[in-house]
Amino acid sequence: MADEKPVEQSEAKPLLSKLFFLDTQTYVARNFNFDSGVLKTLQNHLEEDDCHLLITDINVREVRRHLSKKATEAAAVLRAAQKEAMILRTSLPSRYKIRSSFHPVSV
Repeated sequence: MADEKPVEQSEAKPLLSKLFFLDTQTYVARNFNFDSGVLKTLQNHLEEDDCHLLITDINVREVRRHLSKKATEAAAVLRAAQKEAMILRTSLPSRYKIRSSFHPVSV
């Protein structure tokens, strides 16, 4: 496809509205990372009153439920990894300081 033209990037357009609604899947897709990326950018705009986030009680409950589920699943994975790796506590030289990896994990 040698005759394909490069895709042009569109110029930034002014916002048609200052009101935003984010579906729960937007938060899930970004792994609930409010410290960087799109969610951080949105947070900065919200703090500057450049825009307003519309969020329903249903949306808040869904986000909290997803966060809780993901945290519980991650903690279970960590506990399983700790159990599998117990041999490392006694088999590695002390210079590896592996013991700190075996503190209880809770959510």
